[in-house]
Amino acid sequence: MLQPLNIVLLALLIITALVACLHRNLLVAVVMLSVFSLTMGVMWVMLRAPDLALAEVVAVGVVTTVFFVVTIFKTERREV
Repeated sequence: MLQPLNIVLLALLIITALVACLHRNLLVAVVMLSVFSLTMGVMWVMLRAPDLALAEVVAVGVVTTVFFVVTIFKTERREV
């Protein structure tokens, strides 16, 4: 049976995934990917898998987000 917190977290996962995929601003998409990763880390903790939660938060939540943000700011923008 789903707990109310699980339902909220699942809804947040779906919303952040959709926004990350459909938004045209890359910085917004990266922030949504980071929120998705942190939410997924919380889900892993609730499922009693702290090792996966730590890997998710560190690898995707921090390192990948920093790489993406630095890459976005180092590229030049063109209006299409």
